[in-house]
Amino acid sequence: MPGPAPTCTCGECRACGAREARRRYYMADILRRGEIIRQNAEAKRARKRRSPEVSDAELDRRALILMGRIQDAH
Repeated sequence: MPGPAPTCTCGECRACGAREARRRYYMADILRRGEIIRQNAEAKRARKRRSPEVSDAELDRRALILMGRIQDAH
């Protein structure tokens, strides 16, 4: 772990117990974070596969609407 060296390394006192608990907690958090990132990436790929392709005419129509030229978009 980063930071200053521990003042005690006996492994039996309260300070050593707290240090070990923190280490376990942060390691579990790192593993959870990696799993969540993998799940989000898979969900994103699945959404991409499910989304239909948009035609060029539809993209042009949307662009005209965004530019405020609604009468030309129909």
